[in-house]
Amino acid sequence: MGSNRALLALAVLFVTLARPVEPAQVVEDFESYTAGALSGQNGWFTLSGSSSAQVYADNGPGASGGQCARLDNAAGSGIRLIRRIGNLVGTDKILNIQYDIRNLTNHSGMSPTTIRVRVLDNSNGIQYWPSIDNMHYDGGGDPGCQAQVSDGNQKNIWATGGPAWHDTGWHTVAWRLNYATRTFTGVRFDGREYPQFNYYFKYSPGYAATADALELNLTGPDGNNDVWEVDNVILTSTPVPQPIPIGTAKGLADGTAVEVQGAITAAFGGDAAPKFYVQEQTTRTGIQVRCGGYLPDLLLSAPFAGQMATDEATHERYIQMPGDWNTTGARSTRTVALTLDDLGGEAAGLQEGVHLGLGLNNVGTLVKSCGTVTGKGADNSYVYITDGSGVSDGGEYAGVRVDLSAIAAASRPNLAAGSFVIVTGISSVYEQGGSYCRTIRARSAADISVALAP
Repeated sequence: MGSNRALLALAVLFVTLARPVEPAQVVEDFESYTAGALSGQNGWFTLSGSSSAQVYADNGPGASGGQCARLDNAAGSGIRLIRRIGNLVGTDKILNIQYDIRNLTNHSGMSPTTIRVRVLDNSNGIQYWPSIDNMHYDGGGDPGCQAQVSDGNQKNIWATGGPAWHDTGWHTVAWRLNYATRTFTGVRFDGREYPQFNYYFKYSPGYAATADALELNLTGPDGNNDVWEVDNVILTSTPVPQPIPIGTAKGLADGTAVEVQGAITAAFGGDAAPKFYVQEQTTRTGIQVRCGGYLPDLLLSAPFAGQMATDEATHERYIQMPGDWNTTGARSTRTVALTLDDLGGEAAGLQEGVHLGLGLNNVGTLVKSCGTVTGKGADNSYVYITDGSGVSDGGEYAGVRVDLSAIAAASRPNLAAGSFVIVTGISSVYEQGGSYCRTIRARSAADISVALAP
């Protein structure tokens, strides 16, 4: 009986560790407001300035009838509005600041204006401290996603930021701040991630330690007549990820919620089910991840949350993400050098081993192997190599298949039989004659090098 209780407690612990934590959120969509002045509604007040900030009906990016906030300085010296909110952060939180925005007078030839949608620290009730000075600046050209930050040595610099836009339509922007490391880690523009590396909060610790005030801020010359609109402000605070090891995730049943972290080693956007691979730096264990959005760039490091699943065709375990991913930095990754008989390996957790697999399971890991070409597909979409270890999938050629299908047909290397090649790619699985066999998936033509011609 005691052992059963212990097993039950362990199972509960695994599920608890694997379950992503629900976020704290503040949403400002202006839908419950009355058309007219924003100041005085739902806690908003004008801190400074005399320009206009209005709630406009039937003008948001959402469904018909949506409302938004419109700011302009047709007269006055800009305007700064504040709404106090409950503190969203602590030293263990990540804050995402997302909103829809447009510049109705883009390329109007007017004087420069700057608009800010920020979250501030007003914990002393007097001053307002931003973590970073994120903004959009219209200098007569295209407004961009800019941020003034610190270099880590109390010197203010401009971060790389995000792209500019040329039109007068709506765009969705999100800024991500890590309050544990006091870093600006990324900006997302219309769904695409622009990672930010080695950028720190603008002020020293003790300032911008909370996030308890929402700000709308428009500055620029009097009478400039620049008009901006903001809608659907969503502030989301989540704990700093505490991911479980990838090896542990592979041992959990399909449908189990998990969160892992690692660096991106490969992306296969041309597959019927677009996917990428994540690898831990210490254990070098990797896993396949699928998501509905665009795929991340190589070497980006991020937490990935979703549900465990198994590919019906190959029996390879993977994580199905329901939404977006957000970078937390960048990390280098190292390949694992393996002989061909060590590829794939034996079963581990719920990840099946490959046909006649030996040793540790390495499905999903970035590997490097070498061997002599024994044959290839007519379209160069695959080749077979052997290193003398005697492994075979029972196919038309001796050795192990190297999958080149992710490389554009015109760029695939034309490898002659007898060539000795060095191959880098993902240790993966494919079905051959009813068996699940080892394979290496090359990411690009650069993954194949000819060490010795026949």
